[in-house]
Amino acid sequence: MFVDIEDFKSALVVENILTPYKKGQFAQDKKTRLPKEPITSEVCMEILKSTNYARNIKDMLQCIADLPMHEQAQCKDVVLAVFSNREQPQSVWDLGRKLAETSGYEKEFDEACVLKEGIIIDSAPYYSTGLGVGTEPLSYEDLATHSKLIAVGDKINFKNVGNLPAVVDVSRCAEVNLSGNDLADVAPLYFRKGAKVILNGVQNPPRNLDFSQCAEVDFDGADWHRTERLIFRNRKQMEKCQSLCLPEDWKGQILFKDEMQAELDKYQEGQNLDLALLKLKGEGR
Repeated sequence: MFVDIEDFKSALVVENILTPYKKGQFAQDKKTRLPKEPITSEVCMEILKSTNYARNIKDMLQCIADLPMHEQAQCKDVVLAVFSNREQPQSVWDLGRKLAETSGYEKEFDEACVLKEGIIIDSAPYYSTGLGVGTEPLSYEDLATHSKLIAVGDKINFKNVGNLPAVVDVSRCAEVNLSGNDLADVAPLYFRKGAKVILNGVQNPPRNLDFSQCAEVDFDGADWHRTERLIFRNRKQMEKCQSLCLPEDWKGQILFKDEMQAELDKYQEGQNLDLALLKLKGEGR
């Protein structure tokens, strides 16, 4: 069962949501431990729609583990959703596996932990090599009629698709090929750590593009007129991108995360990037 992050919340906000369900709070006399409220599958699903932050997810699973045995079993869909096309650290996997063993759905748990290759359209999964996985281009599905596409798997090839929806999530993919597309109507793109990104010949890339976590980037022939900010890890990473050719009249900025970590951290945490940039002195293109 796949649950998408639809309403992102910070780790602190989710922690506050979890607090009533975690180990009981002490009363004012500091001696009497008040009973805690048992967590429900409804609360857990809302948390899964808000975050995949490992500490929050582990705390949520621990709240499930604290429930009586029969109530733990009622949270089966939650546990499976934690691992359905979501990467989790070993500590979260261990706790999830223990819950599955306790309630007798180990086989379903193991199946959920396998990251399937394919795409998810409007929360419905399509696992097929004909839908843009591996070397097969996506050419026959009118995706623009949908609101969101999530790419899952190692290599995703969306070369020359030409009809992508407004939201294209490629943050789970090790290799992403968006070459030949007009991205004017596509929301900001985010790439996973170590990803290979191919943007050859793209038109109208997003206003801000962050390549700082990418291992390899190729954007030969891309049109950068609309793009305002390109973010790299450092100057060495940018120099490796030999295909980067900016127009002479380009008015954008090139930012280097290593040199401006404090300001860019505010951007990553959801703060106003324009406000952070006001604090940059003489840095940029």
